[in-house]
Amino acid sequence: MGKRRLKVLLLSSVLNVRGAERLLLEIARRLDKDKYEVVVCSLRHSAPMAGQFRELGLRVEVLEMRAFVQPGPLWRLYRLLRDEHIDVLHTSLFRDAIYGRLLGRLAGVPVIVNFMHMGHRAFWRYWLNRWTAGMADRVLPLSHTVERLALEQDRFPADKLEVVYQGLDLSEFSPAPRSAELARSLGLDSARPIVGTVAALIPQKGHRYLIEAMPAVREVAPGAQLLFVGKGPLRAELEGMCRERQQKAVFLDEIPNIADALGMMDVYVQPSLQEGIPQAVLEAMAMCKPAVATDVDGNPEAVVDGVTGLVVPPRQPGALAAAVCRLLAEPALAVAMGQAGRRRIEEQFTLDRMVRRIEQIYDELYAARATCPARTRAQVAQ
Repeated sequence: MGKRRLKVLLLSSVLNVRGAERLLLEIARRLDKDKYEVVVCSLRHSAPMAGQFRELGLRVEVLEMRAFVQPGPLWRLYRLLRDEHIDVLHTSLFRDAIYGRLLGRLAGVPVIVNFMHMGHRAFWRYWLNRWTAGMADRVLPLSHTVERLALEQDRFPADKLEVVYQGLDLSEFSPAPRSAELARSLGLDSARPIVGTVAALIPQKGHRYLIEAMPAVREVAPGAQLLFVGKGPLRAELEGMCRERQQKAVFLDEIPNIADALGMMDVYVQPSLQEGIPQAVLEAMAMCKPAVATDVDGNPEAVVDGVTGLVVPPRQPGALAAAVCRLLAEPALAVAMGQAGRRRIEEQFTLDRMVRRIEQIYDELYAARATCPARTRAQVAQ
């Protein structure tokens, strides 16, 4: 008789098409099916990515939580953890980490693992994080900057933290010449420079600073265009800013293949005010695109200043414009930085590398629980 598979629950606040959820999907796709039985759970509602998880043959549970604290869905999550005898609970974002720690311990889940994408600015968030920190077995910051915040701000025990860089499937990102036909279909002119970014249209992503930088960019690169991929509450405001500045801009809620959008860009820009390590930056580097990123949180760990791109201060349109202008004006430099970015992804940010380490963490923590009678499921549940 073969060894029993560990039952892993991947928990996310909502299965939307964002970096955190896309990363969770790739982990679910690559976990060794001979070793792990994977179940997926969404706290809030069934969003577009739920179908993609189901296409992998995975069971997806949706709790329909409509408030931050709602007894019914929380009870269903507790019952799912307890009755399904979940061995490993792996959460993705802040809300599911808090509920996962509390309910996972009550339900006697042997191993609780949390991703940590960024630090928590709001007082109530880092207070909750600090209060529940001891309930997690391992917290995986996606950058060393986030690890530092977890130590200094959230007061996590150092032995519970391990940086695991998020990874990409490089087979999905094959650099190629820009497609004039695709550019036309998106309303872009492939003969003119295209500057772009991929991010939700929310304040922390800093889109407004890129728009404010573009008049100076057009002085060096007349006809430069903007491509924004992502949706969010700021779309109408950002479109209005572009109209006021007579700036050619295309806004796409989403695109079936993100590599197609990145392939349109001459320069990728991440003007964020806060970040973990944004997946879109890594994807742009995998497409050999030179990147301009703000000097916040994990951005400089992805974009090595002067090597794979340029790092500039946040909230400074002038600095953004100067960096973009330099890359547009010096095509040889842009090509060299794009190629260096691809090499960095190949060396540090592959999905296989990431998933193999996550599997080792699951196995190591579960084995430690099995040899520690004081922390068995039955006793924790009492």
